[in-house]
Amino acid sequence: MSTDTPIRLWCFCYEYTADLLSLLATGRFDLQGRTPYEMIMHYTPDISEYVSFGWFQWCYYFDEDSKSKKICRWLGPAHEVGQSFCHWVLLSNGSFIARSSVIPKPDYELESDELKRRTKIFMDCIHEKIGNTKVPIYNNIYPQRVYYDAFDDPVEDDESQLPYGEEQHEDVIDRYLEALDNYINSEVIMPDKDGTAVLTKVKGRKRDAAGNPVGEANENPILDTRVYELEFPDGRIEEYAVNMIAENLFEQADEDGWDSGIIEEFLDIRKDASIAVPKEQGTYFNSARGERNVVTTKGWEVQVKWRDKSTSWISLKAAKEGDPLGLAELAVALKVQDEPAFKWWINHALRQRARLISRLKSNVIRKGKTKFGIQVPGSWEEAIKIDEANNYTLWHDAIKKEMVNAKCAFKLLARGDKPSPGYNEILCHLVFDVKLDMTRKARYVAGGHLTNNAFLSAPTEEKIFFYAGDEWGADKDRVVVVVRALYGLKSSALQFRNHLAAKLGNKLGLKSCLADPDLWYKPCIDSDGSEYYSYILVYVDDLLIINKNPKRFMERIQGDITVKKESIGPPDRYLGADVRKVEDDGAKSFWTVSSNSYLDKAIKNLKAKLKESGLEYNKKLSDPEYRPKQPFTTASYRPELDTSEECTDDQVTLFQNLIGI
Repeated sequence: MSTDTPIRLWCFCYEYTADLLSLLATGRFDLQGRTPYEMIMHYTPDISEYVSFGWFQWCYYFDEDSKSKKICRWLGPAHEVGQSFCHWVLLSNGSFIARSSVIPKPDYELESDELKRRTKIFMDCIHEKIGNTKVPIYNNIYPQRVYYDAFDDPVEDDESQLPYGEEQHEDVIDRYLEALDNYINSEVIMPDKDGTAVLTKVKGRKRDAAGNPVGEANENPILDTRVYELEFPDGRIEEYAVNMIAENLFEQADEDGWDSGIIEEFLDIRKDASIAVPKEQGTYFNSARGERNVVTTKGWEVQVKWRDKSTSWISLKAAKEGDPLGLAELAVALKVQDEPAFKWWINHALRQRARLISRLKSNVIRKGKTKFGIQVPGSWEEAIKIDEANNYTLWHDAIKKEMVNAKCAFKLLARGDKPSPGYNEILCHLVFDVKLDMTRKARYVAGGHLTNNAFLSAPTEEKIFFYAGDEWGADKDRVVVVVRALYGLKSSALQFRNHLAAKLGNKLGLKSCLADPDLWYKPCIDSDGSEYYSYILVYVDDLLIINKNPKRFMERIQGDITVKKESIGPPDRYLGADVRKVEDDGAKSFWTVSSNSYLDKAIKNLKAKLKESGLEYNKKLSDPEYRPKQPFTTASYRPELDTSEECTDDQVTLFQNLIGI
């Protein structure tokens, strides 16, 4: 459809067309059915502005001076001006403005004689100011200036001479450039060494040996490689990529962008008697429900200690929304629970706390858990009992295998010997798990934190020991010194990561990606001279090598890191998902990911567990007339209408295990 857009406005049309093309899915194979915008920015764009208006469409806008709506023509979204959903509109005097109060005019309204007259007058004025679709009107002195001169925009002219001579440019100092950086001096919550969240401050950009800032800024967050130095509360300086800083800044802000802060504890409560509701006015009478408490929080403030160790007074309303249970306990301790500002809600909060505590207690006394329908032991003794009850040695074999694998992490002292001075005692024990292929797995851990055998490749800097337990057999009660990075130690993950990074970086020559430190890459040259990148993706001790000859990388890694021989080869499973290489009709190969194996085994074990618990798997769940023996009788089951008894502890355990699958 022809819009007869004047030539002088085609610059707006070019920009609108380019934006529209970036939001349309094309037949390009590498886009995989996604739009170019989504492929680059990694999120679905908002197309509301483009579906609500058409190019050069007649619209109304609200004029602030006359306090009335006037006609205009739509020139496209104004992305860089004002708030969201702001538009460029053309006025009858040939100028353009940005407005958010724009309403599209339906086509049927343009059929009236009055609007036909008004739109004709509007376009006649436009043609007089800037020309029409065939002949533009421009400044005769500067005929090359076609687009912006009529709109009174300043135009730079390289040939113009300054009256005071040539402009002198001073050298821009680094301190001035850093002052323009949006991140510097901002405060961001980051995890400390022990994992607790602390408030840090962005001090400046990291610089290389020549004093140049590391990384470059980019509007696309994926391509932004800047690295900053953060100061922690203890004074140490650590380096973080800009993407990690931005991610934590967004996490610590509420939906309006304000920092929500992290409450450590409530310290005190104070009252402004001139504003707060007195006790004698704390209730009112309702004819239908009798005496009721007044709902109020005004006049009361709570002193809060934040995670960064600072303190401040906030309103009672804000404190109640942040931690009602902690606030209720403080109010009881200060004996203000009978005040109107607390009386209407505090009893409910305390009852909720009691329910939570009782629920936790009931969870603690439950013994045993299942995974994929298989009972998982909680201790060495329980593992042996499960084996005896089922007449197999699966858990015993898993324990034996783990003790052999973990032997390199320990130094067993002679009976009666004591560790050297400076060593601290810790607790170690076995934890158990079931893998996706139903293999039983045992892991020897410190403090109950499960990780991987890969940690045993790295040495530990901690001086620790423990006394051997039942799983050590004849060596029970002997002193065992930990010499490798055992699972659960505070430094184990860091030691292994540093160990792996040294091998990948120094030995193999790969470089860690700033956007994702677990992605390592290296430029390579093929035998035919073609250039390509090799990649290694790391997930704890899982390595995925992408290279034309991945075996040569694996051979060099094997000497320094424990690698299972059966795990070397083209991947068929990665992080629990099935991985398969397929080829299309064009002889091009690509990889697919699916969850078929996980679902098959999970459903098989789910059926077995339901049968063991006296329940029935309903193949006719969609049939409302079918009444099997199971928790949910029909597809029309509504939990809010269920008046039956609540689940017992054993039934709660079963339910939690099932939803965990």
